[in-house]
Amino acid sequence: MSGAEECRGAVVRSLCGRDRFRLYMITGRCDGDSQRVTIADGALHPLSKPKKKSLRHLAVLAAASGEATSVLSSDSELKSYLEAFERDALENSINAADSIKSKERHRT
Repeated sequence: MSGAEECRGAVVRSLCGRDRFRLYMITGRCDGDSQRVTIADGALHPLSKPKKKSLRHLAVLAAASGEATSVLSSDSELKSYLEAFERDALENSINAADSIKSKERHRT
């Protein structure tokens, strides 16, 4: 993730700090610093006052997409998008775990 501008709209999870495990979306790059980006979640850190965070303290969960960058127009859309993203990720991990369990049952 070298260029932060290309990552605008990427969904990330914070790895360090008080906001650890919280989902955000990259909104831009900090002026003059290629290793820091601005992130927002639409609630605690609205688009009007994004948080500055180092790239090494973030894990990219989903690359930027057209749909993702379109939600950067309002806090409520961004918050809803991130909540839906987290809900879908949770459902997918539960389905994957169920699939593994069923495969293990069929082996025995």
